[in-house]
Amino acid sequence: MNIFKLNVCLLVAWCLSAFSINAQEDKKDGLQFSALTWDEVRAEAKETGKPIFVDAFTTWCGPCKKMARDVFPQKAVGKYMNENYLSVKLDMEKGEGLDFASTYSVVAYPTLLFFDADGALQHRVTGYLTVDELLEDANIATDPSKALIGLKNKYESGKRDKATVMNYAFALRKANLPATEVTKEYIAKLKSSDLNDKTIQQFILAFADNVNSKSFKMLTDNKSKFVTSFGEEKVNDAIKRSALRSVSLAASNEQGVTMSQIKKVLKAHGGDNAKNLTNYAYMGYHQIQKDWDAYAKFAIKYINTLSEKNSSDLNNIAWAFFENIDNPKMLDKAVNWAKESVDLDCQYYNCDTYAALLYKTKSYTKAKMAAEKAIEQAKIGGDAYDETQNLLNKINAAIANM
Repeated sequence: MNIFKLNVCLLVAWCLSAFSINAQEDKKDGLQFSALTWDEVRAEAKETGKPIFVDAFTTWCGPCKKMARDVFPQKAVGKYMNENYLSVKLDMEKGEGLDFASTYSVVAYPTLLFFDADGALQHRVTGYLTVDELLEDANIATDPSKALIGLKNKYESGKRDKATVMNYAFALRKANLPATEVTKEYIAKLKSSDLNDKTIQQFILAFADNVNSKSFKMLTDNKSKFVTSFGEEKVNDAIKRSALRSVSLAASNEQGVTMSQIKKVLKAHGGDNAKNLTNYAYMGYHQIQKDWDAYAKFAIKYINTLSEKNSSDLNNIAWAFFENIDNPKMLDKAVNWAKESVDLDCQYYNCDTYAALLYKTKSYTKAKMAAEKAIEQAKIGGDAYDETQNLLNKINAAIANM
């Protein structure tokens, strides 16, 4: 299972079970996905003149499952999407989804893609969307002046007015595509007097990419102007976000970014959360560098400085320990974090992590119970659980040989 098991599911097991029954009852009013193949859907689109919506998902992706459970069954979604689109779900790790993922560069999940009736891609968005956000993007996708591909064509043809560049940059970010060159070109032309324009301020707030960028310097040097427009909390959040985005650059020695710079920014703008954010930043830095001893040290600090523990955070760190750390004392900590993750929000992904760690630490009886629970949760959620079944087989073999 992927180290970053995406896991933004919000309901404990019994709630999930109850909700899934209600979702089934609502399905007739919700978004209707076609059972046709991708080629067949494109053929039907040409025949009917309807554009196509594709939900590109994986079975282990938490936000994918949350959209399937909370968004797609909604009546408003069904009414709009069924009238205006042919819709299809494609698993990016199986069958024709593998070729689709390669063709359309799908690397994050969910990725939601919108095609015209001729099968040409018009728009894409990555990540969980609410009902309103999905309907907004479905509407945008049919408008060349707002859709990603339309904006791309305008930009590449030389149309570089403020509205086009801004909209294109935001569309790239929503699609999880590189926006740095587009934003840098635009920001390079800005003068200090432009910072009185709230629209430009908002753009800089969103695209202050790293602590050595011109946009970041504009933001921090003129912080009072931004605070007047957006409030101190929102401005500090943007500064902290820029610092955390800079960690990967520091880890790969790019653009002159250093961890000492990042630490200084977080200390100045992180408020009560500065220490925790700094530990998180160093944890990420050492993870990228694959210095697992240092990663473990800062992971412990990070968890110990959390004001409120989050199930997915605990699970992701526990899984990183499972995959990369062999120190028994450290693994014991990871077992406890995995258990706490399950206690906070019992789901397939974290039950699987808990079972794997218990197996690695030779607690076979507990591992068996956790693996069985993971499989039970997978069945409730409709997830594939082949890997967990393989783990359970190993656990049973270990128990038989005791």
